[in-house]
Amino acid sequence: MGALTYTLVDLDPLDGITPSLQFKPMPYVPAPGQEIEGPRVSTMYSDGDAFQHVERFGTGTGVLGQGFARDDNLSITGVLSGRGDALSHQIEINAFAQTDGSTVRSGTSSVYTGRLEFDLSPNTAVVFDLTVDVEGNLVHGPELHEFYQSAVTLYLAIGNSPFPGFDSQYRQYTANTLPEFGGQRSLDITEMLSVSYQNLGPNTVSGFTSFDAWGQAYAGPLPPPIPEPRMLPMLAAGLFIVGWWSRRRRPS
Repeated sequence: MGALTYTLVDLDPLDGITPSLQFKPMPYVPAPGQEIEGPRVSTMYSDGDAFQHVERFGTGTGVLGQGFARDDNLSITGVLSGRGDALSHQIEINAFAQTDGSTVRSGTSSVYTGRLEFDLSPNTAVVFDLTVDVEGNLVHGPELHEFYQSAVTLYLAIGNSPFPGFDSQYRQYTANTLPEFGGQRSLDITEMLSVSYQNLGPNTVSGFTSFDAWGQAYAGPLPPPIPEPRMLPMLAAGLFIVGWWSRRRRPS
């Protein structure tokens, strides 16, 4: 569990301007053909020869979710909730996979909040903090290949692309039975990601913050392919949960 909060700093206390950040009404509606910039949940699984992939794009402010369950051996869900208010968004991903020793199973989900647009007052700095919790455990012994991984990114952008102001922070988490990845069998991590921007000008600026997460669970008799940087799937057997709760912090 976690929370997205923000803090404002007055860069010129003598200008008579009260620091403020105002979020625009939800939901953010992407331009036609740009739906990938809006809220979305993508979920897929492979279970031996069976494979399925579903991607959903958010409309309105209701819960956006997608998931699969394959008996007791494989399940994957991705959920985006709290979409009625910019500071109440929550992402949760759960993945579980186990093998009988001959079948390769994996489940993957990625979730994106879409743009949380805002206006920032002149001579004001803003810092967004995102608290992330990750839990994961492997369920098989070292004779089988297990690998799970997750990643989280927090963004802040000002203006339109190419953004004159941009900041992001990325974290990646891994547990596995593979020596080349360190052989760590469990995760229990809580940490904070931060992004910031200083509006040094005399005018209000518009921008957005957003965050996304993905995770994948893998279990099988064969090792998974070596992932590429920042494109790493989470391959594992066990349980992965990552969640965020957004709550408004009053500017200090």
